[in-house]
Amino acid sequence: MDDQEIESAVRVDRGLLVRGIALMSTGGVLMALGALVTGAVAVRATRQWVGQWEQPPRAVARQRLSQARSAVAAGSRGWRDNGRSTPAFVAGDN
Repeated sequence: MDDQEIESAVRVDRGLLVRGIALMSTGGVLMALGALVTGAVAVRATRQWVGQWEQPPRAVARQRLSQARSAVAAGSRGWRDNGRSTPAFVAGDN
């Protein structure tokens, strides 16, 4: 095949191609704007929801961390005071 045969075999409607690219670009811009608006609404709703809590999130996090530390301390204290008192599992014992 020479160049003339290739050129005659491939025909592209450039106007249709340009319109397709324009529609895709417009769709991309609209999608980005939609994502931006949706994100802003979600952030605003989350802030309002957190604002209705009795305690701020930082206070709740501190309280949960304190509870976790107390649980770890109690567990380690029990481990030290009682040693390893759990019976070992032996295969075949029921």
